[in-house]
Amino acid sequence: MSSRSNRFKTAPLNKIKESRFLIVGTARNCEHTIRDIVRKINDAFSFAAEIRWLIVESDSNDRTLSMLEECTQKVSGFSYITLGNLEEQI
Repeated sequence: MSSRSNRFKTAPLNKIKESRFLIVGTARNCEHTIRDIVRKINDAFSFAAEIRWLIVESDSNDRTLSMLEECTQKVSGFSYITLGNLEEQI
């Protein structure tokens, strides 16, 4: 096998299980979908040793902030920040 193809070898399973991930995203007006999306992503990374979240919210006019707050209570490593109403500042 050439050295170039060695770069793309699959990591040993024990290394994957030691992996830590930071999931970063944005949120706006997603009260009806955010919990399900977080659950699906959490499930997809269930093999990881640690998952941390940082969601940046702005300009929501629904219950997105309430749903994000609920996620902080129910999902380990979940956090968010809100930037308020940025649209008015532009």
